[in-house]
Parts: sequence; structure tokens; C-alpha cells
Amino acid sequence: MLGHAPISFTHFVLPGAGRPRPVSSLGIGVLLFAACVASGCTSRSGTQPVEDTETSGRISIAAAPDARALIAQEIRAFATTYPEARLELRTPESSGQVVSALLAGRAEVAAAGRELEDEERNMARQAGIEVVGHRIAQDAICVVVPAANPVRNLTVGELKRIWLGQARRWSAFGGTETDIVPVLPPLASDLARAFAQRVMDGERMLAPSIVEASDSAVAERVAATPGAIGVVPLALAAGDGLRALRLAALEGLDYVDPDMESVHGGQYPLTRFMNLFIRTRGPRLAGGFVTFVSSQPGQQIVLASGRVPTAVPLRFVRRSPMLGSH
Repeated sequence: MLGHAPISFTHFVLPGAGRPRPVSSLGIGVLLFAACVASGCTSRSGTQPVEDTETSGRISIAAAPDARALIAQEIRAFATTYPEARLELRTPESSGQVVSALLAGRAEVAAAGRELEDEERNMARQAGIEVVGHRIAQDAICVVVPAANPVRNLTVGELKRIWLGQARRWSAFGGTETDIVPVLPPLASDLARAFAQRVMDGERMLAPSIVEASDSAVAERVAATPGAIGVVPLALAAGDGLRALRLAALEGLDYVDPDMESVHGGQYPLTRFMNLFIRTRGPRLAGGFVTFVSSQPGQQIVLASGRVPTAVPLRFVRRSPMLGSH
């Protein structure tokens, strides 16, 4: 089955024309359950083993904290559609532990908000394991400040100066003499790791930073702390009392707001992908789950989570400023 119909985004995304593209080479589609019914599949009793197919069997899924809530929703939707599938979501683990679980055979699917690292690829190669990654969502690495902060724009280089401790007051960027208070999500999270890799470029963070226990805690801390600056995903960037800064990759380039269109189009300079990793010789059900997440229903769940779908065609349409609302 080739591709899927484009997702319709309320207000600013409409179905696009354009040739659909395959979302997976696994060879199944979102209508497998209907095909199963048509071919006479029957439910098995609890005492019989469930056959491993793309829509039945039993697998374990490991998800890093950044991806866990999204994967839990995908699992519920998959299990509702395919009741003969048993998908166990493991307890929360870091992305490193998630990948290790996949390589060690303790999990059949690994979900993480990053790509595989060279060391992990080498471990898989040495063990004779072929791992395939599927990008299922894209997210912005958003930098937020209290809504009252007069600073609107920063470059990635200026962010680096803040976390190096070289810029300590907002007056360095045209703001007030208020002290800058950096706030970070858990340092082991994929969001914090991505921010460090993209912004610090291998240098250590020297500025004293508040490290919160979750992304939502970062948003709450920034909103309540004059002078704060924090890192959150796109879904939290427009929270009460917050404003997301417009970022430019380099001095002299355009400053860009973080939104779904700028993330999808590559204009916003700080983004990351969420991936599902599976072993090529793993259970067929693992491949079936990946294909479901990459399908129209699975990508609608991605959209509802505040992330940008990556496995279906998208088209963004801006409303004309002359079309007022009444």
C-alpha cells in the first residue's frame, strides 16, 4: 500500500495534492484487521499461544521518558484495533537503557527522542544484530522565558554564551538588568542531550542551572521565575506565563518562531526526531506496530501530542491577514 492521505491540520494545514509515498517497507497497511476478519481469523483461547503476525503475538516495548506518553497512546490505539496483540510497555528507562534492552533481546521495540549513537551501532554490529530506525515524529527544542521578559530574539551562539556563564544578565541582549536563571529538564533526558549537542557543541555548561524533574516542571519554573530561561518541547512552549524566543542559527540570519511549519520546513534551527528502533530479525508484530505508528491513525496521535508527523504528507496553508474573524 502506497502512502496515506495527508493529515488535515485544523486552521493551518489542509490536505495536499502531491504523490503519496511509502511509509514502510514492512508490507502491511492500516487495514490489516479488516483483511484478517475477511480471511476468517478467529480469536484464540487464553491457553493457546498467539501466532506472531503483524497484528498478533506478544512483544515488549521500551520507551525513553521523552517518548513514553506518546508510545503509550499508540499502544492503546493499536491494541484496540488488533485485540490479539499483547504489547507490554516497560518501566521508564533512559534512552541508553532502552537501546540496550533492544540489543539484549529484553525488548522488541525501542522508542527514543534521538538517533543511535556510534557506540550503540558498533555494539549491534559486533553482536551481529541489524537494527532499523523509523522516524515517527519531529519536535522543536524550544527556549522559553517569562512572558514579561522584553527580549524576543536570540541566536544559537547567544544561547551558548548564557550556558557558558559568559552572559549573566538580560541587559546583554537588550533586556533589563535582571539576572539570567537557566533552567533545564533532567540531564539524562533526550531533550537535554539534544540541547547540549546542538547548542554547546561539545563544550561544558558552566552556568549554574536549575535542573527540574520533568519538562512540565521546567515550564512551571520558568513562568514563575523572573529572569528564567528554560528548554521545553514544542507542546509546552505556549503555556501560561511563557513566551518562546525566536531563534536564529547565526548572527545575521532570520529569527524564526518555533511552530509546526517551521519545524517541518527546517527553518527553525533546533529540532530533533523521535524514533522507533527494531531488530530486522525480530518478531513480525514489532514491524506491525511500527507500520501502525507510521500510518494515518498513528500519525494523528503524533499530531495530537504536539509534535510534527513525519511519515505522512503534510501541506501547510497560511490564512490571509485580510481574512478577519467575526
